[in-house]
Amino acid sequence: MSKKRMNCMQMRESFKPPFAIDLDSFEFMPRDQRLNEIDATAKARMVFAQRHSRFWEMQGTPFVLPTIDKRHLDIFALYKAVDILGDVEAVTKEKKWGQVAKLMGYAMSHGNALKNVYMKWVEPYLRISHKIKCPVTGRSIVHAFSKNIAFSRDERIEILTMLRQGLKPTKIWNRRNDRP
Repeated sequence: MSKKRMNCMQMRESFKPPFAIDLDSFEFMPRDQRLNEIDATAKARMVFAQRHSRFWEMQGTPFVLPTIDKRHLDIFALYKAVDILGDVEAVTKEKKWGQVAKLMGYAMSHGNALKNVYMKWVEPYLRISHKIKCPVTGRSIVHAFSKNIAFSRDERIEILTMLRQGLKPTKIWNRRNDRP
C-alpha cells in the first residue's frame, strides 16, 4: 500500500480514497467576514438601513445617501445621536444640532445641514413607519415589507394610499416654508 521513504510514508498513485477531493474541479467561495462589524449594533444598523431604504422605495422617492463635509452620512448614527439627546423636537427647541454634529464627528457648524437631512430623510420614516399598521400582519408597514410578505394588488394599493395620506408636513417648519 505504501512505501517507506526516509521519515514519511508515500502513497501509491493508484490509491484513491472515496472521500478525496478532486483538486482539478474543486472550487469554493471564501466568505468575507468583517471582524470589526460582528456586534449587535451592526445588525441594528443594517436592519434600519434596509427598512429606511424600503420605505423611501415605497414612497417612490429614490434615497440617495447624503454627503456632508465630503463624507457619506450614516443615517443610523444620525438617528441614534438625536435619540441620545432626546427627540427631534427637543433637539430643535434647545438648539442642540451642533452637539449632534459633534457626536457624529463633524464640526459643530454642520448642525444645520444635519437637521435638514434628518427632517428630509429620517423624520418622515420614523413618523410613518410606527404609525401605520399592515392590513395583513397587523404590525407596522415597514416590518411587513422587510419580511418580504407577498401582498395582493389591492393590498399594495391600500398600503401605498395609507402611506401617501400619512405624510403630512412636520410640526417644525424651517424658515423658507414657514406657513400657518
